[in-house]
Amino acid sequence: MRVLTKEEMYAADRYAIETIGMPEELLMENAAQALLHAMKPRLAQIQSGAKELQTVILAGTGNNGGDGIALARQMQAEGFAVRLLLVPEPGQLTGAAAAHLAFYQKAGYSLLSLSDLSEEAAVQAVEEAIQAADVIVDALLGIGMHGQPRGFYADVIRLINNAPRALVFAIDLPSGVAADQANVSLAVCADVTLTIQCPKPSAFLYPARSFYGEVEIVEIGIPPKAIESTGCRCMLWGQAELRNTLSHRAPDSHKGDYGRAVLVGGSREMPGAITMAAKGCLRGGCGLLTVVLPDCIQAMAAAHMTEAMYHLEPAPEGHFSGEISIPEGDAYAIGPGMGRFPETREVLEQMLLIDAPLVIDADALYYLEAGSDLWTLVRRRKALTVLTPHTGEMARLCGCSVQTVHMDRFGYAAALAKESGAVVVLKGPFTLTAFPDGRVYVNTSGNPGLAKGGSGDLLAGMILGFLGKSGNVTAAVCNAVYAHGAAADDLINSGMAENSLLAGDILAQIPKTVCRLMDDR
Repeated sequence: MRVLTKEEMYAADRYAIETIGMPEELLMENAAQALLHAMKPRLAQIQSGAKELQTVILAGTGNNGGDGIALARQMQAEGFAVRLLLVPEPGQLTGAAAAHLAFYQKAGYSLLSLSDLSEEAAVQAVEEAIQAADVIVDALLGIGMHGQPRGFYADVIRLINNAPRALVFAIDLPSGVAADQANVSLAVCADVTLTIQCPKPSAFLYPARSFYGEVEIVEIGIPPKAIESTGCRCMLWGQAELRNTLSHRAPDSHKGDYGRAVLVGGSREMPGAITMAAKGCLRGGCGLLTVVLPDCIQAMAAAHMTEAMYHLEPAPEGHFSGEISIPEGDAYAIGPGMGRFPETREVLEQMLLIDAPLVIDADALYYLEAGSDLWTLVRRRKALTVLTPHTGEMARLCGCSVQTVHMDRFGYAAALAKESGAVVVLKGPFTLTAFPDGRVYVNTSGNPGLAKGGSGDLLAGMILGFLGKSGNVTAAVCNAVYAHGAAADDLINSGMAENSLLAGDILAQIPKTVCRLMDDR
């Protein structure tokens, strides 16, 4: 499924209406039907005894308001008790929204036009309706919003957020949340957001995401050709994509068929990081793994990981002392637990000259400042390069603040992938995997329990393991990211507290999670 920006969503609508010839009124009718279908199970959950649920729908201008009006008509036709409050003057509605207002009124249903009241009386009317409501539907602003909510709209949003007991639905996105932006000044705090046809970028950006509540995509019949016509390069990656791309092993295969991986890292201060990455690599499906590490931590590593082979380097000071000898392999990774020493930089420079896939993680990322000679080597590489920064590391790579990256994760991930020629895995809530050709995949698994030391090391190893000899780089990287998050989700769903989740717990869960995902197929 594609993630469409505001302008791309408008373009898809135009194509469906103008090129394909689908009437806009039909799409709005489809939207209302899909919205009601999605709402019904949730309405049944809050139904108490014989008491009739009281629903208030607040409709603004534009298609968002039109969707709310069409929904009000369909709900009343099915016997729901609905109060429709129209914020703008009826004459301000145009196009399909105006048509559906006419349908609504000709069908014999009543509404309260707030524009007929003084501002004080209108605020009071909204407050009284909301206080009595069991269900509130926000159809105020939609993706056409400019700036922040002002005036009466701001007052209505505050009243919705102060509703004492109502279940709040938002149509497409919560009013006050911009389709493409993370930052929010004032917005409806929805319990459920029913997003029309395709998710918008702000559904995957914080703090905007926190206003969405639960998110469900409702399809309204816009043909795939209309979506594809936008040229959108941003897509979701989830369970369905993993099922379609992760294959079973052939009965006559052998370990060499699944790649010879080489993992470089570790130091006396951080022996656990390289061990966690190595285990992640093996859990990710690697056939043969060689771990290159300082000789001073070999005993500890081997005690905790007996399945790997070891290539030891002298480390009189507890870390790599300079250039190393690099074993032969099909794919490489560097960084976990290396520490930040001048010698680390020398090893990274060596690794960047290898003509094979390379995952760069953790301390190895520290030396890839924009404009540096090592960054130039990254850009010149012909083989696959995968960079795995968290937001702080991304800010350093891009030469900006953490907050700047946080506000525009999509933009920075795509720009860095294009500029570097590398695949960029920007870790965090809804991890983004950006490719140099402009594609960006949004990971749909994971939870805050992953925000703990060792989790990133595990992911780097899993990416290396999934790469193996895979001919599908997109699937290998995105499936590693998804399986990593899905294992954490399975643990939380089984009753483990997010605060208590450890990288080791996720490591142990990975085989069960991957088995579940494969069996579900």
